[in-house]
Amino acid sequence: MLQITTSSTNQVIPRATIHLLGKKEYSLTTDANGQLDFTQIPAGSYILELRHIGYKAFRQRLQLPLSQPLLIALNRLEIAIDEVYITAKESSNISRSSVINRKAMEHLQPSSFTDILELLPGGRAKDPSLMQVNGINLRAAGNPSSNYDINSLGTAFVMDGNAINNNANIQSVNGFSTSGNNERRNISNIGVDMRSLNTDNIEKIEIIRGIPSAEYGDLTSGVILIDRKKGFTPWSARLKSDGFSKLFSVEKGFTNLKRNFKINIDAGYLDAKSNPTDIYTNFKRVNASVRMEKTWQKERATYVYSNNLDYKTTIDGERIDPDNDFLLTDKYRSQNQEFRLANNLKVFFKKLDWLKSLDFTSNLSYSSNRIEETRLFQAKSAEILTNSLLPGSHEASFIKPSYISNLTVDGQPFTAQTKALAKIVFNKTPLKHHIKVGVESNYSKNFGKGQQFDLDLPPTSSLTARPRAYDDIPGLHLLTAFAEDQLSIKAGKHRFEAMLGIRAFSLTSLDQRFDLANKVQVDPRANVRWELPTVQLAGSPLRLSLSGGYGIHTKTPTLSMLYPSLFYRDITELSYYTADPATRLAWVNTSIYDPTNRQLSNSRNKKWEFGADVSYKSNQFSVNYFQENLQDGFRDMSHFETISFTKYNSNSVDPTNLTSKPSITDFTGEAQQQYYGYQRVENGSQVNKKGIEYTFSSARIRGINTRVTVNGAWYITKYNTSQAYYKTIPSNVITDGKTLQYLGYYEDPDGNTYEQLNTNLTLDSYLPQWGLTFSSSIQSLWYFDTQRQYMSGSPVGYYDIEGQYFDYTEANKTDGILSNLTTKYGENIFDKYRTPIDLQVNFKVTKDIKQRIKASMFVNRLFTYTPSYERNDVTIRRRSAAPYFGMEISINF
Repeated sequence: MLQITTSSTNQVIPRATIHLLGKKEYSLTTDANGQLDFTQIPAGSYILELRHIGYKAFRQRLQLPLSQPLLIALNRLEIAIDEVYITAKESSNISRSSVINRKAMEHLQPSSFTDILELLPGGRAKDPSLMQVNGINLRAAGNPSSNYDINSLGTAFVMDGNAINNNANIQSVNGFSTSGNNERRNISNIGVDMRSLNTDNIEKIEIIRGIPSAEYGDLTSGVILIDRKKGFTPWSARLKSDGFSKLFSVEKGFTNLKRNFKINIDAGYLDAKSNPTDIYTNFKRVNASVRMEKTWQKERATYVYSNNLDYKTTIDGERIDPDNDFLLTDKYRSQNQEFRLANNLKVFFKKLDWLKSLDFTSNLSYSSNRIEETRLFQAKSAEILTNSLLPGSHEASFIKPSYISNLTVDGQPFTAQTKALAKIVFNKTPLKHHIKVGVESNYSKNFGKGQQFDLDLPPTSSLTARPRAYDDIPGLHLLTAFAEDQLSIKAGKHRFEAMLGIRAFSLTSLDQRFDLANKVQVDPRANVRWELPTVQLAGSPLRLSLSGGYGIHTKTPTLSMLYPSLFYRDITELSYYTADPATRLAWVNTSIYDPTNRQLSNSRNKKWEFGADVSYKSNQFSVNYFQENLQDGFRDMSHFETISFTKYNSNSVDPTNLTSKPSITDFTGEAQQQYYGYQRVENGSQVNKKGIEYTFSSARIRGINTRVTVNGAWYITKYNTSQAYYKTIPSNVITDGKTLQYLGYYEDPDGNTYEQLNTNLTLDSYLPQWGLTFSSSIQSLWYFDTQRQYMSGSPVGYYDIEGQYFDYTEANKTDGILSNLTTKYGENIFDKYRTPIDLQVNFKVTKDIKQRIKASMFVNRLFTYTPSYERNDVTIRRRSAAPYFGMEISINF
């Protein structure tokens, strides 16, 4: 017989949950008198784990059957209550980062990883946006265009020590479709789509915003470290519902202590809609995971082997509501299925003074991605079918007036990562060293069939690409070596700590015509921290530390950047459309361009920062100033070529005299030249960031167990072009009867500057004796500024149709033709515009019911304050956004 009481009052504790861990696992509950009978449990040795709200966890070895009654007295959870965080906590690591634990995630009630970002300095609660790709944008103000996706592409996600690599994802319909369905769902060159990451199996997240360890690379912005649950957990299920989505997940963790073996399994399903009344636009996510860990204790070393098998699929769907449109055939579906297998072997040495551990990792992932788009095409006029695969002038046919087009994009990205890491320790001198040395190999390849459609039934009449098999694209191999020394020394009452690292890498698989082929680049990184002597203030220690860092962070190009599709330009030379199909004639000039940029370089971000941390009586304050300078981000830029063709006069042949199809030589024609453009990836984006991040976290106020957390950030982010660019003269300007005869060369910066200041005040109360956690937050965006950078509007030079370059002079600005190369901007277009305060109040509550049920709810924008303001003598009235709410229930079996 087992009895459970309190240590202070000897009162019985009813309904306490007990887990017995042995060859099998048992989950039991004490009765109303705090008692439990083990007569139904087989004899043997067990580990007893006891947890109850408001009390410290209890654990001891137990032999059944019991020889005598067992009395367990639990201690109230008083001291550890200050360690309960339901907001992000600034890490004690030397790199500037935020740590988010399981308790915080449960209280936040996220649907995807996107919701987690609310907890960061500068974060803010937002409604889910699950109908489009959710890229990450750390330490930045504003929502820039896709030309600045390097912010998201340059953020590394590392799950259980294994990097998530999306370099081989090329799922795109660019050049094949005019539909916007895929534009907001295109994940290629964006990095990780945070919609695809569920949070139910995550134990801890560390978001490194500062200078990361040299162990992590192929990044520019930051690192997201995700650690998932390991070891025993009861069967549990979670059901969440909000205004846009429904989520269900289930999980279980097993532990065999005798064999030192752990296994965790979980699965989840998310179904989201654009709005509750629209059943035709949706997003779905299915995920499943099996994670195992086995430990061997030997005389000289401890061996830990882990194996993770993950599956996930995301489905974007869209089709026309038959009650609102006659296009019953139009539909879009994008499905991404991923299988991931990771293996890790860690060896911890017991008898070696200098070698602490060895770590060997392999990570394989394979995805089956498929886009299917069906569209009803209806020609508005006599449109020509452009489907030639060869360059030059040729006869073409007219497109069918109406047909159904089917476009399929088949992508099969595959990645293979291997890594070996050694940790070395030298602690026998005053200067202590913790050294990391490692090598890493990353291989990316796409085995898909690519874009597929019937060339006679194209998705659009203005094709700029043709079908291409992805498996024809070479694989991409990145080879890396890194070394890092984290050293520390005490000098009197001072303590100095530094993390000095270097990372060298090369793309070894590129064709030698690429500038990056076998070119070795180096990223140096350094973090330092100075812990000042402790000062006694009112009998308690006041601790202060100063820190700083500098680092270079590099992102290599992706497969689609290095090996883009050919660009096809089809110019109609003759469109002779008669009433008799037998006498119709179409003639097209096709030009083919290879937009491969063999001079493309890596994108590099130089980052430095310094800050301070203060702690006193469990009160913590941190502030950090940073600057980031990225000059060579990836973006599509326009390049122009002169195309020569013949423009035939369709009126030069009288259709009334025809009995058969005419010949092209029957028509009179005029030779012409024009400038035409195509897109090529360049290192043309500039992103400059600077700002201040701050966090204050108080000790919990005794009696009400309430913590006050204040965090926020001031950001200035400048998005700009870093390379000169070209623009043609407007197409409606006629020069000697011809168009597109001049090409302007511009050095004006084309970009915007954004600035914002926000503060989040959170009051959270943790009342374990009642099983209650609730929080209220006041999130204030004090202001948001936007300003377009000044542009003169005039080129520095121009090219005529023969390719001759001329300087652009003041006289050209008044020329009847060349003046059209100058863009005239409005009077106020370069003014700074400020949007004033946008304040919202949010509320969250979680209730534990009898240890087995956890009920939660949240309301965002319970109250809002968005006052009207003036801009250019015009009053702008902002409507308060409606509240957004949801609830969930979790059950432990």
